[in-house]
Amino acid sequence: KNITHSLARWTTTLALGALVCGAAQASEVLVSQGPEPAGSSYLSTATTQNAESFTLAFAASLSAFQWWGSDLDLDIYQFTVRFYDGELTVSDGFTPLTVSDALLIKTASNEVDPCSDLLLCKYTLTLDTAISTKAHRKYFLAVFADRDAIWGWQEGAEGDGKSYFRDEDGTPWQDPSSPDLSLAVIGDRI
Repeated sequence: KNITHSLARWTTTLALGALVCGAAQASEVLVSQGPEPAGSSYLSTATTQNAESFTLAFAASLSAFQWWGSDLDLDIYQFTVRFYDGELTVSDGFTPLTVSDALLIKTASNEVDPCSDLLLCKYTLTLDTAISTKAHRKYFLAVFADRDAIWGWQEGAEGDGKSYFRDEDGTPWQDPSSPDLSLAVIGDRI
C-alpha cells in the first residue's frame, strides 16, 4: 500500500511538473522587421522624431524592443523610447521608456550602410517591467536620440510600408509615409 501511495504521489508530482514546465515558454521575437542593409537611415532626434507601428494577432507580455541604426556614442548621448498604446497623440499618451545605460545593449553587425559608410548597430532595450498588450490592437514604438546627437534609424526590410514622423514634443504626428523602420518586439504570447 505504501508503495502504491508513493507511486501515485510521485506520478502526480511528475504530471504537475510537466504541466508547469510545458506552460512556461521562453521569450520569442513576436514582431520582426529587420533592417534593410541597402536602405536609408532616417534622422531621429528630440527635434526630429520617428515612430513605427505594429499589431499582434494575440495578447502578449512584452519584455524587450530592438531597433537598428547608425552608431550612437552612449557615453555622451542616450535614446528616448516611447511605447504608444492605441494611437499616436500630440498629448503623448505613452509609456515612457527612456533608456539608461543599464538597460541598453548595443551590438554591431557586419552590415554597413553604403550611403554613409557608418556601422549599422542593433540596440536592445530590456524592460524592467513587462508590458501587457491585447490582440489586434495597433501599438507604436518611437525611438529618438538626444537633441544634439546625429543618429539615424535604419529602414526596415518588412512591415506595412508605413512609419510616422513629427518635429518635436507637442507637435502633431504626420500622416504615415514610407518606409518601414527596423524593429523587433520580444516577449511571450499570452
